[in-house]
Amino acid sequence: MGPEAECGHQSHPSIQIVRYQPRYAVACGALVRASFERFVAADISPEGQNHFFSIVARVLGDDRAAYTTFCALRNEEPVGIISMRETCHLSLFFCEPGSMGHGLGRMMLSALERHLISAHPAGCELTVNSSLFAVNIYRRLGFKVCGEPTSNNGILFQSMVKSIQPPERACVNDNV
Repeated sequence: MGPEAECGHQSHPSIQIVRYQPRYAVACGALVRASFERFVAADISPEGQNHFFSIVARVLGDDRAAYTTFCALRNEEPVGIISMRETCHLSLFFCEPGSMGHGLGRMMLSALERHLISAHPAGCELTVNSSLFAVNIYRRLGFKVCGEPTSNNGILFQSMVKSIQPPERACVNDNV
């Protein structure tokens, strides 16, 4: 694992979770587009799709410093991306379609949660505006639905939240 590696995972020894670097932009953009078109695009107007891809361009491009972004790499090629604005709001969370359902998203979310715990030792609330397709995926990852589905900028979404807390510290009893 190189110095940029954030973590490894036993069930995916060939996957590395690393901090995003501009050299991954083209591949990450392609995997986001492939997954978006397959699972999300039908619920979003052309205006919404343009707005969404303007966000993708900011995350992957010149505005990347405003985001905390991790990539999942297999053989040095991106197969997943997760990105959050510094305000604890997920902006992107995508896996290439062929890699879905194998724990890759959970690995990326775990890396992001570790980052959040180190940045917010008292805990925080991680929010996301989920596509309707991904609501049940987010539920399996511990998110809870907030309110009713909403539309903004031509994008139909469901607000969701997950409490991120540091692991409980074990109590040590010196009398035992």
